Amino acid sequence: MAKKLGYNNAISYNSTLLALYGESTYGNIMKSMITMIVIMLSLVSIGCIVVIYNSFAISVMERKKRVWIAFQYRSYEEATFIYSIF
Repeated sequence: MAKKLGYNNAISYNSTLLALYGESTYGNIMKSMITMIVIMLSLVSIGCIVVIYNSFAISVMERKKRVWIAFQYRSYEEATFIYSIF
C-alpha cells in the first residue's frame, strides 16, 4: 500500500503507540512481560495463602492451649462449657 502511494522509504513507525498495542520490533518482549507478571502474581498468591493458613493454625493452637488449661485447673463441667464456647 505504501508503494502505491509513493512512500517508498519515507515510512516511520510510531514505536510508542505500537508498544501500547503490544507490537514491538523486539519479538519476545511481550511474552517475557507476561511471563514475569504471571510469576509475580503466583508468588504473591502463594504468600497470601501461607499467611492465611498460618493465622488459622495459630488460632487453633491458642484454642487448644485454652482448653488444656481449662481441663487442668477447673472442674470437668467448667472445662466442657469453655470448650463448647470456643
